Amino acid sequence: MRTRNRPLSSRAVPAVLIGLGVVALPGIAATPVPSRPAMTRFGPAPELPSDARAVGPMAPARVMQLGIALKPRAPAALERFATSVSTPGTPDYGDHLTPRTFAARFGPTGANVLAVESSLAAEGFHVGSLTGNHLLLHVSAPVATVQRAMGVHVMAYSLKGGRAGWAATSAPLLPRAAAASVAAVLGLDQVVSFEPLLGHEQSRPHRRPSAASRSATATGPSPPVAPGAASACRAAVNGAQSAGGWTDNEIAKAYGLDGLYREGDLGQGETIALFELEPFVKSDIRTFDKCYFGKSHTDEIKRVLVDGGSGSGPGEGEAVLDVENISAVAPDAHILVYNAPQNEYGNIYASTDEYETIVSQDRANIISTSWGLCEPALNAYAPGTLEVEDYLFEEAAAQGESVFAAAGDDGSDDCSYNSPTPVAPDLSVDDPASEPFVIGAGGTSLLTDSEPPSEVVWNDGSHGGGGGGGISSTWPSPAWQADSGVKGVVNSYSKNPAYDFCGATGVTSSAPPCREVPDVTLDADEYRGPSVYMASYGGWTTFGGTSSSAPMWAAIVAEIASSASCSALPKADASRQRDLGFVAPGLYEVAADPATYKSSFNDITRGTNDIYDLGKGYSATPGYDLASGLGSPIVTGPSGQPGLAAALCQVLGGTRATGRGGVTVAGLDPSYGSSEGGTKVVVTGSGFAPGKVVVDFGSRPASAVDVESATTLTAVVPSAPTPPGSIGEPGGPVDVTVTVGSSATRTSPPGPEAVFDYLPTESGTTVPAVRGLGPYGGPVSGGNVVRIYGSGFKTLGPVTSVTFGSVAATHVRVVSNLLLTAVVPPESAATSCATGRGFSPSNDCQVEVVVKTAGGTSPTTRILPAYTGPAVEGGNGILEPAPGTEVTPAPTEYDYAPRPVIKSISPDPADPSGDRPIVIKGSGFNLLTFEWVDFGRSDVYANEQSLLQSISPDEIVMDPPGLSSGLVGPNPVPLAGGVSVQSLGGLSR
Repeated sequence: MRTRNRPLSSRAVPAVLIGLGVVALPGIAATPVPSRPAMTRFGPAPELPSDARAVGPMAPARVMQLGIALKPRAPAALERFATSVSTPGTPDYGDHLTPRTFAARFGPTGANVLAVESSLAAEGFHVGSLTGNHLLLHVSAPVATVQRAMGVHVMAYSLKGGRAGWAATSAPLLPRAAAASVAAVLGLDQVVSFEPLLGHEQSRPHRRPSAASRSATATGPSPPVAPGAASACRAAVNGAQSAGGWTDNEIAKAYGLDGLYREGDLGQGETIALFELEPFVKSDIRTFDKCYFGKSHTDEIKRVLVDGGSGSGPGEGEAVLDVENISAVAPDAHILVYNAPQNEYGNIYASTDEYETIVSQDRANIISTSWGLCEPALNAYAPGTLEVEDYLFEEAAAQGESVFAAAGDDGSDDCSYNSPTPVAPDLSVDDPASEPFVIGAGGTSLLTDSEPPSEVVWNDGSHGGGGGGGISSTWPSPAWQADSGVKGVVNSYSKNPAYDFCGATGVTSSAPPCREVPDVTLDADEYRGPSVYMASYGGWTTFGGTSSSAPMWAAIVAEIASSASCSALPKADASRQRDLGFVAPGLYEVAADPATYKSSFNDITRGTNDIYDLGKGYSATPGYDLASGLGSPIVTGPSGQPGLAAALCQVLGGTRATGRGGVTVAGLDPSYGSSEGGTKVVVTGSGFAPGKVVVDFGSRPASAVDVESATTLTAVVPSAPTPPGSIGEPGGPVDVTVTVGSSATRTSPPGPEAVFDYLPTESGTTVPAVRGLGPYGGPVSGGNVVRIYGSGFKTLGPVTSVTFGSVAATHVRVVSNLLLTAVVPPESAATSCATGRGFSPSNDCQVEVVVKTAGGTSPTTRILPAYTGPAVEGGNGILEPAPGTEVTPAPTEYDYAPRPVIKSISPDPADPSGDRPIVIKGSGFNLLTFEWVDFGRSDVYANEQSLLQSISPDEIVMDPPGLSSGLVGPNPVPLAGGVSVQSLGGLSR
């Protein structure tokens, strides 16, 4: 799962613009000039798998695609809302968000996004698109830039199976102002991959179900139980019997779906999204459908490519298994197959991007994934990934989406993945099934297709696999599981401190125990799996694994959603999808009642998932257990009696709230104050009550709270959270939330009326200040929007003007006390460009940006001429300026740049054997505004090179492209499209 280049929406500032120190001019005291922002190590240092073998440093000019995952605002409030909106009986229940309202309420603030974008751009990154939920920012840069900016070395590795990977040798450096808003840097380390949780019986000896285990109708083609329902043709029956498995209609019958089919419920109006990392061919699906239905349902299947998709071809079987399972069980449901690539750009990054796309598009209420990796491996080799997934799955729950995930095929030792011997740790579970807002699907062996069926925990030993399950090493148990009251959830393991793998200390405190998986189960034995058609495997065959149980559970819930039992539930949107929401709390509520549990679930009480016979696995027991979860479904009884469909619809529909109710914040007075804290704020809203009331300013509680009435309280503001969230300032905006009582669901939602602005502490300051621009330059024609960072834009009176070189900007918008935006005026005869020795206004008009408010005028900083000469880094890893020059603009400086012009190039840069520097002569070249040279078409990102040897107003000297691109051997460099220079002033001809 390595990603392909993603289309990027903007260009970066030069890779050479790094930090400065102090410049001493002859006869003048040392003068401070802008320095590189304070940096901090981010996250843990990455680890390497034991099978990774170092190949050498990554090519310096190779472009790395990275995903900067951003934290949502008020993460604790998001978690509480995701729980509340999914739990029947709470004030928020059923009040699902749209992607737009999610971004507005829980996406990071605009100021935090801008802080991250600007700080990375200033380090030389190409800042690309921001996802719709504002949680993932796509950036890229050559390896050399990444290494310099993040203070790491990136090494190439050879991995198990001949795959290539890479990893940073240490945790990355990030600007401190941005690090507070970042959850993870994805793509910097690529040494592990999500794997398909798939089993194929042909790789092992057959173990066929006995003839007596099959119902009488299973000996040949049978009439469908209802028009449109699946009924296997002779070819599928023969394939299933010869392989030892079941037809899909036999499996559907065993789990009680016939009762819905007879009522005409076939998943109509529902949409299921599939997460895939391999392609499939529709001809396989067409053959399968014609066998089971006499017609094809392939018109109901749509592919959605993420980052270009994974190409064409039949794949290895995972995708075709998922699609055919859903097509058989819920034939009228729409299927969206999301597909991301497995190429050289980063498996984990691509997977996260795909999950983000599925959730943010919000086109399906039910999602299924059969790809995973054990928690310890992700924690060690892809730091931060689990946390980012958690935010995305919380968003899914907040939007009313249920995610089903395969719980793994290696029993209680998920990290062993297809190994004939155990792999430490001996007890581990699979991600994403173990995520708190995902429904983990385990595996059984289906021994008969009777109603109810005979089942045991799937365990075919170390060479065959078994149903995944156990205790999370990362997550505490969510409230819908820990507090459900279901028999078996509190068990000998959850009570034992030796099994407190996640550090929840639930045994000795009021904290919940660790997350337990699976939640539910279903047939997954590859020897007794569903019949699948795949031409590349020779036609009809049998697959298994929890890869099969996850999509089948997704299809079963789609069936239930479309059934008459759920007819009272609202529609999710203008489509016909029923709004079941995240169904895990409902499943556990059904199981908590002994009567509905007995009629809704097959309680698996036989077997263990200890596939290595170590005595460390988990056994099936009455009620919930760590080998089979709640059990497999009884959708309806043998004669159509009420089962899971009726019970789940009743639970989900019977106590639905009609409005939010609860606690709200309508305003703050004042809405700003010192970063040192101590400001007394009047909070107005609703739902305030005497008793336990907590007011949080970001992640910190108020130091004192006084509830005056149900609509008014006062709170004393704590000091600003550390590290700060705005550029270079000890402050910034935070969300204010009010929690009433001990229930986490009685918490006010975030919103624009509930934002408090921490202001920097500046004793005696009475005028506004400008402390940075983004971007800091542009074309002489102006017209571009610039973000101006500073302070006092609100508190020191209204902004009366913003000028660029004494010329007024237009469309000034004050975003916050620390940020405003303005449209740059064109350069003209009235523009006051910096002049004097070394300045060249025709090549780079350097101007001061000044903000005026009713309280005064912002001071300016000293602007120096741009450095010219060799682009040679000093011993400290940064480009040192010559005395009296600068290599980065002053904080208050904006640079008007002319469009560059090329007059000559030598030697021929397309010469594959050339190792001489490329000299480009022309005009409009300037270190402050230079971005890169394209050797080839300017619209192809891979052609961009920014490795300068030297620069002056009329000459650029570059490394030859054959060297800087990292190509090995005498391969020619494609230069179709010529050579061009990109600067902040535009692209040369």
